Amino acid sequence: MILVVGAASRLGRVVTRLLLEAGHAVRATARRRDRLEDLAALGAECAELDLRRPESFGPALDGVTRVFASAHGLTSRRGDSVDAIDLAGHTALIDAARAVGIERFV
Repeated sequence: MILVVGAASRLGRVVTRLLLEAGHAVRATARRRDRLEDLAALGAECAELDLRRPESFGPALDGVTRVFASAHGLTSRRGDSVDAIDLAGHTALIDAARAVGIERFV
């Protein structure tokens, strides 16, 4: 299974659709699961993952072999710094992925 982090973003939606069309099993993630309803209708498994909350990584990574990370903090309306998402969040996600043996992380 391929995990798409930030699947509610423009890039994440395109990547998720292309992976599904190519026949891959995809787990699409976003901070809010309700933003993924259209991708669920296409066959994606959907889950919440918040790069500010490392405790959300484990369930999202379960059974995954590859990760495509398209989440970013550039358009955050919550006042989060870019570093909180793009640096600290992704670093923590990479560490969690490494710990569970993810084969490829993009």
